[in-house]
Amino acid sequence: MARLFNKLRKSLLKSNSMRQYFKYAIGEIILVVAGILIALQINNWNEERKLKDIERSYLESFAEDIRADIESLENHRDITRMNMQSAKNVVQVISSNKPIAEIDLTPPSPYDKSDTIIFLNSISRAGFIWYPEVTDYTFTDLKSSGGTAILRNKELKKKIFRYYALLGNYDDWKLQKDEAQRIYQNIQSGLLDPSLRILSNYSEEEKKDFLSQNTIDLDEITNKLRAHPDLEAALNGMIYSQGRLLLESDFREFRAEALLEMLEEHLENWE
Repeated sequence: MARLFNKLRKSLLKSNSMRQYFKYAIGEIILVVAGILIALQINNWNEERKLKDIERSYLESFAEDIRADIESLENHRDITRMNMQSAKNVVQVISSNKPIAEIDLTPPSPYDKSDTIIFLNSISRAGFIWYPEVTDYTFTDLKSSGGTAILRNKELKKKIFRYYALLGNYDDWKLQKDEAQRIYQNIQSGLLDPSLRILSNYSEEEKKDFLSQNTIDLDEITNKLRAHPDLEAALNGMIYSQGRLLLESDFREFRAEALLEMLEEHLENWE
């Protein structure tokens, strides 16, 4: 193509046809400019496609993180309900005048098979607060890289930022919950032998072996619980904290499911 234009230019110069030469020159300039513009447009298309690919990758990662959050919240609620029932069992024991053998306690866990295990595990679990994990790898990466502008959908972007801002608000209540946990565990440590405090961590076989090899006076433990002046208040503090955790967990899951639905719909209708 370049040789053809060179021959044509030389031919026009030799024939002294300046008008034809100028027409040719203008045409050549137009072709060069058009070529540059087309190359720039192709480059812009390629860059736009790359940015869209990056954006989609981020949105897919966000969806994975939200699914992980929902799973964590579901596990968290199961554990928190178990801990709350444990605290209620201990309150039931210290509020009663009956011997422990005559008190019908609700098993906090389906793995709590015997009355002894139910009672001891309830004392142990009542003072435990577990916070659900937050999967924010994608959000942290997006912010640290300064790439938030890559999200084109303004409404979706706003929902994502609100979701992660909401998670930070729960820290305001964390100190109160941790304090309730600390108060109960300090009381518990003075009432229950260390080997019994960790009994809930044992497997079923380990629990059976432990109970078969050790004599545990449940009535003595019950009397210690009932005699402590601050135990019931500490347990009520735990029940309140665990109840608040359940409410927070429900609300967080509601927000997570709404955001996930929006993400999935956006990805399904991707352009």
